[in-house]
This record gives sequence, C-alpha cells and structure tokens, in this order.
Amino acid sequence: KMAALQYFPVWVQEWAVALLGAIIIISLVPRAVKDHEVVHLLKSDGGLREITLFEEILKAADGLVLARLERVRLAAPAGSVLSRLNIAYEAGLDADIMVDLDEAVWADATIHDKSLVDLTLDYWSYFPRCQPLITDASLEARGYPEAVGDWFAELDAEQVVRFRTPWGSTTGILRLIGYAQGLQSTAWR
Repeated sequence: KMAALQYFPVWVQEWAVALLGAIIIISLVPRAVKDHEVVHLLKSDGGLREITLFEEILKAADGLVLARLERVRLAAPAGSVLSRLNIAYEAGLDADIMVDLDEAVWADATIHDKSLVDLTLDYWSYFPRCQPLITDASLEARGYPEAVGDWFAELDAEQVVRFRTPWGSTTGILRLIGYAQGLQSTAWR
C-alpha cells in the first residue's frame, strides 16, 4: 500500500507513517479520509460492480488491521470462527476449491446411495445491502475482540460517498447501509 509515498519528500513520508500509526493506535479515522467517490465498473456478466475509491492512508490502515486479524486466524484452533480451516478469508483462494468440495460431496453421496440436497447461492448486490451495525454486532457476539468491532464501527461511521457519473460527481451522501467495495476488510466481514 501507499507505493507512491516514496516519491514524496521525507517529511511527507514521515507524516503519513505517523498518521497511519495514530489511526490504528487510537482507532479514530480522520473525517477527511471518510469522503469517498464511487465508480461503476462493467462486470463480465453485463452488470455493474460498485467500487469505492479510498484514500491510500485509509487502505493502508485497514490492510494492517486485517493482517493482524489474519495472524490470529492462522493460529486459531480448528472449529473456531477464525480457524485456518475456514478458507472464506484466505487471500488468493477463489470459489474453485468450494466447487471441487461440492463435487466430492455429490460423488460420495452417489457412491453410498445417500440422498443429498445442495443449495448453492451467490448473493447479488451483497455488499451494498449489508447492515454494518448488525454485522459488527455479530462479530462481538461470536467472541471477536472488542477492538475489532470498534475499528469497523469507526471505519463505517459518517462515511460520505459521491457517485461518479458521465456528467460529474454527485454531492456527498451519507452512507447508512452497505459496505464500500475497495477495502480489504469489506470481504472479510
């Protein structure tokens, strides 16, 4: 993250690193980096994917928080929500492994002459419809550290989005529901 930082004067680099550290330590995200622009990219199936353009300092802070959670996940015992066996959070893995598992379960049911019902879902417009208050409360209910919920609540609080259109950007709109796609933690929650 923040690859272009190396091209700025040293004092700017030091300021950015200090700000990043402060954001994480006190879990307060400056209002200035909570104002985002949303663009819509064409999907291969013909639909549109909403992507939010975030400030690099926010993406870097979010990435560091997620890296720390990932270390906890990899050390968690099998069966826990954050277990290393739960590949939903595994960077670099896609649905192929789940398709293979689905085929293996069907083959096993066929070999053992067992009935099987399989329901495969793809959540359409999942991220824009999430309720952050509910999903973050579920983190606490499942035993995640309070600091994790605090970080996400601060990240979501008072986000303002502007939508880029062919005629320019809209005025800012307070985001009340949904997760902005563009941060690593969006898929993790």
